[in-house]
Amino acid sequence: MLDSWVGILGLVGTLVFGVVSIVFYFRSFRTPKPLYRIDRSTIRNLDPSRDRIPGFIRCGDGPPKAATHFVSFTMYFWNAGRGPIRKNDILVPYTLHLDQRCLCILDATIIKKSRNVCRFGLEVDQWIGETKIYFDVMESGDEVAIQVTYAGGPSFKLHMTGEAVGARTLRSR
Repeated sequence: MLDSWVGILGLVGTLVFGVVSIVFYFRSFRTPKPLYRIDRSTIRNLDPSRDRIPGFIRCGDGPPKAATHFVSFTMYFWNAGRGPIRKNDILVPYTLHLDQRCLCILDATIIKKSRNVCRFGLEVDQWIGETKIYFDVMESGDEVAIQVTYAGGPSFKLHMTGEAVGARTLRSR
């Protein structure tokens, strides 16, 4: 009777430690995992007279358009993985795109960053309605908060593109 209990305990112990070793094996991978998110609670309409926004916006090659709605929101971009994303590892720059219903991105400003050593920077291209995010290094847990102001209505679709060596696919959370 004692021999059967010892055998059962040995089998259970082997299975438990086998599962634990598999979990730790997969946790040992040091891959970057870039994520982004829009904070829906920060979406607000702006008043052109109070917020010093021009009434006519020129985006692209067309004539200036009368813009009646201006919207501001905050988005977050961070590395949720275990490995860093370095400047030299970026294959396609991380870029923020708004859908075509928006006239154009007027401004993008970094309002918060996790560490100064990351050296986050933005490049706004109003002509094609996108904003590129630059950084020297983005380690696990590093984050940047970006306030974006654009001409258009409060309903919009945002997506990001970008790739780095060894990083998982960029996802929205």
